[in-house]
Amino acid sequence: MLKIISLRDFFLTGEFGGIQEDTHPDQVINHLGQPTQRYVESDGLTFFLYGTYEIAFFDNVVMYIQNHSMHGNRSDRHFQNQLIQVDPWIFDCPAPLTKQEIITVLSANKVVYRHVTYFDRRVLELDSGVVLDFNPSLSDPTKIVCDAVTLTFPAFRQTSNGNKG
Repeated sequence: MLKIISLRDFFLTGEFGGIQEDTHPDQVINHLGQPTQRYVESDGLTFFLYGTYEIAFFDNVVMYIQNHSMHGNRSDRHFQNQLIQVDPWIFDCPAPLTKQEIITVLSANKVVYRHVTYFDRRVLELDSGVVLDFNPSLSDPTKIVCDAVTLTFPAFRQTSNGNKG
């Protein structure tokens, strides 16, 4: 039976398929199955990709979970393997969502958020620690749409000036 990973629950709790701050890469595979792709960079960062959902590790500890393709094709927001299926919630739509559309849904679902500056960009930070990042639409640069969803675990969070916070 597939475990459903809901982006709604991820937004509310910061929980993504049982992955927590101290989760080891082997435990991620136990929870989520084999990644569709994995690679290691020269600085030692390790990445597991589950479709366009990316989990980064440093010293065998989860740094962050993100999808930076929220503005792309609808299929970029879906993922399924033998163990899990990602329910993209509000992102299960043909077009990228604007900041105002997301704010409307967050408010209706009582998701607490605040506008913050993150690396010189205005983003929405949820109480769960999830950050929604916005940039001009690829198809219409006059529209500001959500293009990334990220949860950076506390030990790796940085302030907008790049310092650990």
